[in-house]
Amino acid sequence: MFLLHCIMKIAFLGIDVNRASCDPGLYFKKGTFEHSNAQHLDKTAQNIADFIDDARDFVESVGWAMQYADTRPGQEQDYTPEECAFHRVRPIPTEDDFLPKTRMSPYEEHKVYFDRLKEDGVDTIVLTGFYAEHCIYWTLDDLMSNGFKVIVPMDLVAAMTPHNPMYSLTDFSREAYEGKVIFTDSEKTLDMLYEDETKRKPPRERYTWNDIHQANFDTLGM
Repeated sequence: MFLLHCIMKIAFLGIDVNRASCDPGLYFKKGTFEHSNAQHLDKTAQNIADFIDDARDFVESVGWAMQYADTRPGQEQDYTPEECAFHRVRPIPTEDDFLPKTRMSPYEEHKVYFDRLKEDGVDTIVLTGFYAEHCIYWTLDDLMSNGFKVIVPMDLVAAMTPHNPMYSLTDFSREAYEGKVIFTDSEKTLDMLYEDETKRKPPRERYTWNDIHQANFDTLGM
């Protein structure tokens, strides 16, 4: 369980915040159904950008994990530089950590990186990015399986289609009950980060384990 008033050292991790994943204008013509149907991705990317601009001075590290190729069966190809470019977010090359990945979760390919976070006292990861049903799902599973607590601000995560991303994460109701993961929002997460790390308390859940167990979610209005 998350312990109240314990020292919480927190790292940020953004998954696939690139044009291939979240820029509707890269593949779809403005005014088309496909372009309109992907606006939630662009909005989530902007939410992530705004969040990390405010949060970066209050986390131990900022990491960006990104896939540089489409690995879907039958569609395998490397992304172009345009597709690999970050979307909305503004990483700082001299400060941030960049984790290229070939799998949905970056954990195994960058185990040394995550082990170093643990050695530095980091026990909690703020997880953001794309997509809830794929890379976020498996990254969340790997982080918890390897001893990290995870905070998922739900306005900083998106599914491929414009529905509430919690529907993709209902497998984790038990972990939410046990306090291994908190599904919250960016405002509550920032409020927590602004506290001294010796006085931090976990942010209040946006969705409790009971909500997750019953799939009782509000509509996507982020």
